[in-house]
Amino acid sequence: STTVVTVVVQAAVANGAQGGLDGQAWVALTATQAGATVKNGAVYYQATTGGVTGNLGGPVGAGAGIADGSVVWTAVNIVAPTLATPNWRLGKWSILTGWPYTVTFWQNRLVFAGTDNQPNAIECSVVGDFTNFAPTNGDGTTIANNALSWIISDDQVNAVRWLASAGSAQALQLGIGTTGGENILGASNNTQPLAPLNVQAYRESSYGTNGTRPIRIGKSVLFANRPGQRIHEWTFSWQVNGFLGPDLAILAEHITHAGVTEWCYQQSPHSVVWAITADGALVGMTYLRDQDVVAWHRHQLGGQCFGGSPIVESICSIPSADGSFDEVWMAVKRTAAGNAIIRTIEVMTGYFQYKTQYDAWFVD
Repeated sequence: STTVVTVVVQAAVANGAQGGLDGQAWVALTATQAGATVKNGAVYYQATTGGVTGNLGGPVGAGAGIADGSVVWTAVNIVAPTLATPNWRLGKWSILTGWPYTVTFWQNRLVFAGTDNQPNAIECSVVGDFTNFAPTNGDGTTIANNALSWIISDDQVNAVRWLASAGSAQALQLGIGTTGGENILGASNNTQPLAPLNVQAYRESSYGTNGTRPIRIGKSVLFANRPGQRIHEWTFSWQVNGFLGPDLAILAEHITHAGVTEWCYQQSPHSVVWAITADGALVGMTYLRDQDVVAWHRHQLGGQCFGGSPIVESICSIPSADGSFDEVWMAVKRTAAGNAIIRTIEVMTGYFQYKTQYDAWFVD
């Protein structure tokens, strides 16, 4: 039921069992998946191929390739007492409860956030143990290194869409972008480390996000609002002792009107944020905050897609092979004769800088 569970602690567990717990005694004429483990006599056998077991006897002997009906078994050395455990927890994520929307690493913890069942939940792993989400020690005690689980309590229940180290001086806070606003997770007592008993979360701003992964540049986190038409520069301000998010596209709404859906940051040589809009257009923003440069530009690709402009479907930036600049890579969709769809992976040529005239690109 919803409050009671019956548990059978058994010896052997492997993947792929059907019709019951793995490691049970062999049963004749039973459908079995590859990877399932059964016990026959005092020996455990693991199915190397799935099928239906035979009508009597079951697998016998040692080694591999033991035929049994249409199942082939391999004898495995399993010592039953070492695999049995009375310690267990119900899994937080599943097909029924949902899977996390977003993930990041922060302060030596693996952090997951948001599910269909709990869209405003934050889960942080044990410090330095990324696969361990135990909230207490085995004896029930809680220490600072334990995993922590937190529900963002606010006047609205907003789904978490991105996680990023916040732009404070020491990045001691975790920025949480939701559909209705931006929150901060950190220690409630700043003189003590973040711990299950020393944690707080609160809303800093109320712009909301469409889920496009944010870009951290310097001390700022850039993110798109829900429609994707406004790009907010979320950064800590000592004057207000909090985070502000001015709109970087306020003078360029004609460029971002379709909404930004994916982007990347090309730091070298010119500090450009390259973005894709919902209509597949390629746009860029030259961003030099220390020089107060925020300049948007549109880029028309050659060819066509069903009579319109080519559609950029994905974009990323990686260092060039010689490390001298950052390359911009794109997946582009075009159509050829007869509207045949063509998809290509393309890389933007390096800027004309310290090269011979013969190597010049981006000319009229």
